[in-house]
Amino acid sequence: MDSTHVFIGLLAVLNLVNGVYIKGKKGADGVKKAPVNGGWGDWILGECPVTCGGGSRKNYRKCNNPIPQNGGAYCTGSESIEEGCNPLPCPVDGGWNDWVVVGECSEPCGGGVRTMSRECNNPYPQHGGAPCVGPRVQSENCNQQECPVDCIWGEWEYGDCSEDCGWGMAPIMRIKVQREMFGGRCEGVSYGQIKCHLRECDTLPVHCEWDEWIYGACSVTCGGGTQWNTRVVAVAAENGGEQCQGDDLEIESCNTEACPPIAEPCVDTYHSNCVNYVWACTDTRYPWFRDVCRKTCDLC
Repeated sequence: MDSTHVFIGLLAVLNLVNGVYIKGKKGADGVKKAPVNGGWGDWILGECPVTCGGGSRKNYRKCNNPIPQNGGAYCTGSESIEEGCNPLPCPVDGGWNDWVVVGECSEPCGGGVRTMSRECNNPYPQHGGAPCVGPRVQSENCNQQECPVDCIWGEWEYGDCSEDCGWGMAPIMRIKVQREMFGGRCEGVSYGQIKCHLRECDTLPVHCEWDEWIYGACSVTCGGGTQWNTRVVAVAAENGGEQCQGDDLEIESCNTEACPPIAEPCVDTYHSNCVNYVWACTDTRYPWFRDVCRKTCDLC
């Protein structure tokens, strides 16, 4: 037996040991050639369906390194396999959050400016994403309403004295040279009376005369309080005239009706701004102000 037949027999024995019996094939010369088992080639990587964030791709290989020949065994194992790909997180571009007012308006009325800012955190830029585009801080107009204008009175003009001699009363009047606007206030009156004295009369006695009572405000709005009323001497006694009778002060009860039950505490829900804009209590253009500033407007 030559060495070729010994080699073929040995291969047959090895295949039987592996559970597979593969016969060799004869060549053109009638001599059986040794089987060549197949071997896997390199993996051919599939295309990942995503560029970031993690995906899955399918890789392939062929049993061609070498190709099975002469009855050799085919490659064992899978021709394809799935694996993860591009696991790095995807870039996240930054996004602006809402504008937030920073600080107070520079003016209470007549047009001011206030600052607004925003943050690039909705979302934050991540994994190489682009930052937010645009300004982080900007200004805007505020309190564009007109400022209140108080009235301005002109000079008093005096009428004739009611008496030719001694003390009398003279009418006085004045006009507005600037009317109140935009919720401004106007204190005072346009007419009144004033004591006048043109000359001394003959030695006739002048009796004392009281001026009108000036009624004070009640100490409470309900439940019983006190009111202080005052008066002054309008005409002093002269030349042996009679002195004024009575007091220049009287204290009387007021608002004696029972107080209604308190439905809610008397507070300003507009906080400290109520005091700053108390003029709006009487301005019909801002009816809501009386609701949120009830304490300041003496409504409770």
